[in-house]
Amino acid sequence: MLSEVSRLLKIMTVRGSILERYKGRIYNTYCVFGNDGKLKAKHRKIHLFDIDIPGKITFMESKTLTVGEAPTIVATSLICCFTFHLITVMLLLLS
Repeated sequence: MLSEVSRLLKIMTVRGSILERYKGRIYNTYCVFGNDGKLKAKHRKIHLFDIDIPGKITFMESKTLTVGEAPTIVATSLICCFTFHLITVMLLLLS
C-alpha cells in the first residue's frame, strides 16, 4: 500500500488515477500521503475530458465519471520538472 511506502521511506507520495466509487457514483481520484503514511488530501477530478471529432475519435469521461466539487489544496514540497530548475523556488521550499 502506498501509505506504507510513504511511512517507511518518510516521503510524501501521490497516487492516482484511482476510480473511486462513492454513494453510487464514480470519481477519478488522486490521494496524497504524508511522510507519516497518513492521507493528507484526496482530489476528485473537476475537469472531465470529453472529445468528439466525427469520424475520428469520441471519448467522453462525463458518461462514466462524476465531476469533483472543488480544487484541492495541500501543503507540500513536491515539485515538477520545470520548477526544479528554478533555484529561487528551491530556496523558498527549504526556508
